[in-house]
Amino acid sequence: MDQRISEFVSVVRARNVRESLAAVLLIIYFGYRLTMAPEGVHPVGAGVVIAACLFILILVWAVLHIPETDLSRYPPEGHPDHWRKTMTTQAAALKLAWLWYVLPLLGGVALIVVGRDEGWNSTPAIISLVVLTVIGLFLAVANVSAGNKLERDRDEWFPVGKA
Repeated sequence: MDQRISEFVSVVRARNVRESLAAVLLIIYFGYRLTMAPEGVHPVGAGVVIAACLFILILVWAVLHIPETDLSRYPPEGHPDHWRKTMTTQAAALKLAWLWYVLPLLGGVALIVVGRDEGWNSTPAIISLVVLTVIGLFLAVANVSAGNKLERDRDEWFPVGKA
């Protein structure tokens, strides 16, 4: 059990670092574009992307972060309720990632696409919006599926009522 939870914590920590790096890079890119090269970037869309990235950083490090000390402070065999709760939080975040992650980021990019000179009623804009929708749906389904798998693992590793 300790090995499984250790791998789970490693996966969560790696994901948090990866998502944070991506968020910081997007903030830098869109912040730069807004201030130094604003042509081609709709300010409202860029603002939505930057705000979404800031929210993602807060959520990742305030809610989804698992401190390195948790493995030694809460050994899985002696603290199944702690790890069940931790896995439930992670699974819920994955299942709702379409709402707090995918929708704001892709929505901001969609506003940038619509805010271009040709507007939303051009073939390139429509293609871009369709591609964004397909990517968004794929990411939503993938995250819900990952959340469901995490819940199954949680229930297998820490059955309810078994301490």
